[in-house]
Amino acid sequence: MMRRAVLVFFIYMGLAGFAAADEPRVGAPAPALTVPQFDQQLFDLAGLKGKVVVINVWASWCEPCRAEMPMLDALYRRTQPQGLAMLALSADRPRQRQAAMDYMRAFAIPAGLAQDATANGFSTAELPTTFIIDRQGVVRAILTPESGPLAASMLAAAVEPLLAGR
Repeated sequence: MMRRAVLVFFIYMGLAGFAAADEPRVGAPAPALTVPQFDQQLFDLAGLKGKVVVINVWASWCEPCRAEMPMLDALYRRTQPQGLAMLALSADRPRQRQAAMDYMRAFAIPAGLAQDATANGFSTAELPTTFIIDRQGVVRAILTPESGPLAASMLAAAVEPLLAGR
């Protein structure tokens, strides 16, 4: 009985360690993310090496998320020609898909539903969360509500040096 308990413990700890290793961490390679966008294009993070990538996890019912979207859109429109890719990854349920699609029509940012992803290492319980990934695929910043409301200056400070190669 004791051997079985010890074995179960080590299996659990191994799985817990595996899950933790797949979560985005600053300074670590970004986890996989493959998701169909609302426009039917496929967003595959692995294919975006060489670009700076911003992934914003949001929901249509989340007021702070909605407040950030115009700022994210402005950054995307301004810096996309310099090599920025962006995805608004909606945490909405499939039954809320239409609300998320309707909201995103006002913006140029590609968007998709997290639950449609075939690989998603960016699931998060805290909304909104913004991940900044450098041209080599390494997570350079994770901006959460704990760091205060997302400000345009904070976003630019995280993204623009990466676009400039600094």
